[in-house]
Amino acid sequence: MKKKLFFTLAFIMVLFLMPQSVNAQYNSPASNVYVGGSFGLQFGTEDIIDVSPMIGFWVTPFFTIGTGLSYQYYSTTINNLDYTDHIYGARVFGRLYFLDMFYLHSEYEYLSLKEINAGSNVQRFNQTNLLVGGGYREWVGPNMFMSFTVLWNLNDKYNNASDKPIYRVGFGVAI
Repeated sequence: MKKKLFFTLAFIMVLFLMPQSVNAQYNSPASNVYVGGSFGLQFGTEDIIDVSPMIGFWVTPFFTIGTGLSYQYYSTTINNLDYTDHIYGARVFGRLYFLDMFYLHSEYEYLSLKEINAGSNVQRFNQTNLLVGGGYREWVGPNMFMSFTVLWNLNDKYNNASDKPIYRVGFGVAI
């Protein structure tokens, strides 16, 4: 846990120390619409591969809203039994930017996943999550940006380890 926290803080510090000259050149998108998404990997006790395309709209220069799809491959071992699932769903989100590069993020997520139990009766159920957090955006071209987001799940109804942050690295392209 301490190792992960150290690397997270080190990554954030590198972002703070990056020169902002590129950011100053590309702070106004050419369009009010952008597409992109995020890709995530986690390996260890739980293996997760996450692919989440999205589309967003600049409502103002400081506020965006959007929607997207989510797909996750999930694998773990529970009571010496291998468990895998293909989790899919959709989300809507909003981002409020300040200082052009930092943002607050809130998201409502709807997922379909399999129930984890010791019996052979496996069924899918739906789960809704409210995710909140913040992030950092860096313009890498006139219409392209990369982002790093840290989110916390406020829904602890399904024992989904809501005390662990969710890290996302994403990108966007104004169209």
